[in-house]
Amino acid sequence: EAYAKGTPVIASNLGAMCDLIADDRTGWHFEAGDSCMLAKLVDDAWDDHAKLESMRNASRREFQLNYSYESNYQQLMAIYHQTIARASLA
Repeated sequence: EAYAKGTPVIASNLGAMCDLIADDRTGWHFEAGDSCMLAKLVDDAWDDHAKLESMRNASRREFQLNYSYESNYQQLMAIYHQTIARASLA
């Protein structure tokens, strides 16, 4: 949802969010439990307007390429086509 609005994400380096966020491109990772690092990332994002704007654009592109209705439709259709092709070979 954040990417749909062009909002970079700050998340800990644990779990799925780590894999979904391209560090320093569509958001930032911080060490889980490190509140000082989290605060520094927020401060840096607030202070560097050019970098934040670049990351907003990258986040929105990420959404359009991988999470939009059209993108999901294309991915689903590719799965259906692969499944039909495999069933035809069986």
